[in-house]
Amino acid sequence: MPRLLSFFKKAEFNSNKGCLSFTLEGQIEFIQIVNAKGELKYQLPIFANSVNICKKIFPGEGEYKLGFMINGQSEVQFTDVIVK
Repeated sequence: MPRLLSFFKKAEFNSNKGCLSFTLEGQIEFIQIVNAKGELKYQLPIFANSVNICKKIFPGEGEYKLGFMINGQSEVQFTDVIVK
């Protein structure tokens, strides 16, 4: 489960669907998925304040970082995720 950062309104995992659900204070411009080696695997445009990210989008089990670019922010905000 990702750690709850100050810009998250809600972050939860739905074990039935295998999806992470995020609701943020601001609009998410895009999300980056970065593997443990620091390689960018995906950059997905969102343009909403909430998003569901299902386990099947990750290339495999392991540690990842999710980077959120929020409208009005100058830097991508990262949180850690472990996929099992």
